Amino acid sequence: MDNYIPNRVVLITNKLQVEMNAGHYFEKIFFTIVLSVLLQSACPKRTLPCGALVA
Repeated sequence: MDNYIPNRVVLITNKLQVEMNAGHYFEKIFFTIVLSVLLQSACPKRTLPCGALVA
């Protein structure tokens, strides 16, 4: 029983770290999508520089 509690704590902290890393990953994806949408709406569709920035 003595080993059970620390192992559980380690599992919980590992899970929290994984979730925090995933959160940062999703934030990056979200900001990338928002930036690309803003660039597309700010620029005419057929200008090459904006297309290059979005891609």
